[in-house]
Amino acid sequence: MSDDARHAFSGRLDPRALPALIAGILWLAVSEGWGGAVLAILPGVGLIASSGGVMFWPGEPRHARLMALSGVVGVLFALPAFGVDGWRYALMVLILSAVSFVCAGRLALISGTRPAGVPTVPQGWLANAKAALDAALMGYFVLTARIPTRSEMSSFAERAARLEAALTGDRATDGAVEGPERVDAPHDAELLAMHTRHLSGERLSFPSRYRAPSEGADAPRWLAHAANARCQALVFRQRQPEHHWLVGIHGYRMGPDWLNTALFPPRLLMQQLGCNLMLPVLPLHGARKVGWRTGDYYMDGDPLNLLYAQSQALSDLRHLLAWIRDVDADARIGVLGYSLGGLNAALLAAWEPALDFVVAGIPLADPAAIVWPAVPPSYRRGFEAQGVDAERYARLLEGISPLSRAPLVPRARLTIFAGAADCIVPPDQPERLSRHWGVPVHWYTGGHLTFRNEPVVMNSLHDMAGAAGWT
Repeated sequence: MSDDARHAFSGRLDPRALPALIAGILWLAVSEGWGGAVLAILPGVGLIASSGGVMFWPGEPRHARLMALSGVVGVLFALPAFGVDGWRYALMVLILSAVSFVCAGRLALISGTRPAGVPTVPQGWLANAKAALDAALMGYFVLTARIPTRSEMSSFAERAARLEAALTGDRATDGAVEGPERVDAPHDAELLAMHTRHLSGERLSFPSRYRAPSEGADAPRWLAHAANARCQALVFRQRQPEHHWLVGIHGYRMGPDWLNTALFPPRLLMQQLGCNLMLPVLPLHGARKVGWRTGDYYMDGDPLNLLYAQSQALSDLRHLLAWIRDVDADARIGVLGYSLGGLNAALLAAWEPALDFVVAGIPLADPAAIVWPAVPPSYRRGFEAQGVDAERYARLLEGISPLSRAPLVPRARLTIFAGAADCIVPPDQPERLSRHWGVPVHWYTGGHLTFRNEPVVMNSLHDMAGAAGWT
């Protein structure tokens, strides 16, 4: 823990909680009329609750996330407050909400330990603001996550035991995914012309080959999701025949065409790398969603969802690679993934030896270590009473972690970049992958949401493409 953190968590009231406390009191005490009360309730309660949490339970990241999210809400709600409660009041709560937001970023940065090899906590208001953006988004994820139903909670231990028995029988295949040899190409694939954001390409789709372990009680439920049962990807090809293919894998809660093509700009990447581009849609995302939001049920709801979703993602991605090799016998394939996509890129490095390179950006390495702490404490206690604790959950999800298998791609063709101020994927996650791969992490000083503006992103991609002989 940093010196800054030791001071903050030494038992003294943290002064960084005061702006949120004052802002919350002003929101609730000074607003006038029904209009002002409606605007004040969310930011006021959130700011007071989070400031109290920081003061009395220092070091708990949930309070910093709530403060950051409440600060964002406070800034947004202060704008209509100019017309409802007058400009002096609105300006005061706007400024105090913004200060609370930045303070929350600092609290989020110092709330966790930083393993050896990770840069020191970045300093300055800009680093704090970037961290606060991450903390606010993480707070939104946690507050709006679907919690397990009563039946899912009561049967969790039994279902976990069934899956453990199924996976132990053939751990190398994780009960669903083919071995490291190449998978068969999907000869029932459909390829349709599509247009998005003034871009012309093709939409590839075929039935997902994933089959949930038959011993798992959730298998029928999982396979019943019709929208998710069809693997999809966008394909952009050069006018002239090109044998270089870049596969760009999106992050959590992304997946719609407009988001994927913004994250992986086809014209820019195809021009700079002289390649074709494939943009897969991960299970439960984009056109494959089964909830009202993209990504619902991937990392929320039943804690076993992550095992099914991630196993299906790996299976689908490998069949997409098989499709590329089927239509282009001379294909040379590189993979670039961000966040959840970085996890999937790292997994492909452990299952697909014939890749030219893999760039794992801000990657998850141990998804169980992210999901389990986000489960509400009362639910965790309930699961632990059934005999399923963090350690057992990690063992259950071991097969979907790239840390469980040695990479098959040569180390010279592997690279990792990550943010030293990342408060969504903690720095220990890419650091653990770095130790496992035996390659360094290329650190930038920003957070998770602001990585696109960092030079290390394109530098890492160009370096790997150059090392692979791409022109």
